[in-house]
Amino acid sequence: MSTNYYFTNSAEERDDPKVHIGKRSAAGAWCDRCGSTLTRDGTQYVHKSSSRQLDACPICYTSRDDFKAACSFTLSMMAHVDTLKELAVLAPDVTIVADEYGRLFTASQMLEIIDDCKMIFQSGSWFS
Repeated sequence: MSTNYYFTNSAEERDDPKVHIGKRSAAGAWCDRCGSTLTRDGTQYVHKSSSRQLDACPICYTSRDDFKAACSFTLSMMAHVDTLKELAVLAPDVTIVADEYGRLFTASQMLEIIDDCKMIFQSGSWFS
């Protein structure tokens, strides 16, 4: 299941890249030891249903059974990370982010959500 995140202080349309921070998505198995995905064709294919999965880490050969599920985060604009870092200092207790379910987050909480993701992508366009 994926979740979209938005800045709450904007009158712009939610899907506008200036407002839409990005989307957290399930991204399959991940080897914490090596920082590798089990997707045969690499991280850029973790969201493709046709991607083939390996039975072991291609680097350390750890069994698939020892892998953990990972998430990715696709930013609409990389600059959002810098903006969130600034806001975490300037307004640490202010909730300035909302997810598509209406839950509110501070800039620091949003940065933690992004940091918890093993793969970071950037779209640079309108997406949802």
